Amino acid sequence: MVQAAQEGKTAQVDYVWPRPGETEPVAKTSYVTRVGDQVCAVGHYR
Repeated sequence: MVQAAQEGKTAQVDYVWPRPGETEPVAKTSYVTRVGDQVCAVGHYR
């Protein structure tokens, strides 16, 4: 995510990650951007 994040742009990152409280990874999509030296991301499970 850090590598995909760029100032003034939004990047989509697809990966697998377990839902909270579970151990089996499932598909997830996050959208990331960079603001100064910070990365901001929001995601959802598919």
